[in-house]
Amino acid sequence: MGRENDRFFVGCGPLKAAHTPRKILHAAKNYPYGPERPPHPRESLGKRLGRQARSRAETFKLAWKGECSMSQTRQQILQRLKERGRMTVAQLAEELGLTPVTVHYHLNVLQRQGLVDAQLERRGVGRPRLVFFLREEALSQFPQGYHRLAARLLNELKTRMPEEEIHRLFIAIAREIAVEHGERVRACRTLEEKLEALVTLLGEEGFLARWEQLGNELRLHQYNCPYNYVVHHHPEVCDLDRALISLTLEADVERARCILSGDIHCTFIIKPQTAQPFLELSSGTGG
Repeated sequence: MGRENDRFFVGCGPLKAAHTPRKILHAAKNYPYGPERPPHPRESLGKRLGRQARSRAETFKLAWKGECSMSQTRQQILQRLKERGRMTVAQLAEELGLTPVTVHYHLNVLQRQGLVDAQLERRGVGRPRLVFFLREEALSQFPQGYHRLAARLLNELKTRMPEEEIHRLFIAIAREIAVEHGERVRACRTLEEKLEALVTLLGEEGFLARWEQLGNELRLHQYNCPYNYVVHHHPEVCDLDRALISLTLEADVERARCILSGDIHCTFIIKPQTAQPFLELSSGTGG
C-alpha cells in the first residue's frame, strides 16, 4: 500500500477505532495530515499548515472526550464499590452495561492509582472468586463536608471562647503538627535545608509550596490553601500556618502577601530566630 494510502487509513480508521486517547494522540503526532487528503503539489504552505492545525485540533478534541469518558467510567466503578462494598468484574459489568474486558481495564488503572484493591474470596464449594473493594485512599474521591463542619465548629467556639483563647488553640495545633512531623526539619543544619524539608512537610498537609532566596532574604510561597473555605469565613485560621512555619523552622516569620488579600499566593519572609518566638495574634489577612 502506498504512502498516501497509509496516511489516509492511519488518519481515519485507527483514529476511530483507537481504544485510548494515547493512541489517538500518537496517531496525530505521527500522521500530521490526519483524515484529510495528502498535500496537493500546488497547495501553498500556509493552507497546508492551516489544514494540519485544524486536523490536530479535532484529534486532540477526540482525545479529550475519550479521557473524560474513561474518567466518568472509573468514577462509576468507584461509586458502585462504595455502595456495595465488594464486587466482582462480572457484577460490575452487568450493572454498568459494559464488557468484562472494559471493566477489568479500568480496575487495573484504579489499582495502579492505589484506589482499589482485590482479594480472592471463597464461598462454599467451588473456585474462589476475585472481588474488588475500595481502599481508604479512595474516600477522597467522594464529596467531603469537612470544611463546612470546621466552619460550624469555629462559629460555635467563637460564641463560647474569647478571641485570645481561640488564637492559643491554633498555636497549640501548630505546635502539635510541628512536634509530630518536624523532627526531620529540625535535623537539618542550615535554614535553607530546613526550608527544603518544610516544603515536603507542607505538601503532606495539603499545601503547594516552594521557597526562594532573594539576596539575603529567604521567602516561602504557598500557592494554595487547604483551609480555603474556612479561612474565608474565619481569617484567624491564617495564624495556623504562620505558627507552623515559625515553630518548625525555629525562625522568625513575617507574612508579606496573603491570598485572602487578593494576592495570587501567600508569601512569608523567613529570618533567623533572634529570640524565643512570640506568636502574636494577627488579623489573618496581613503580616
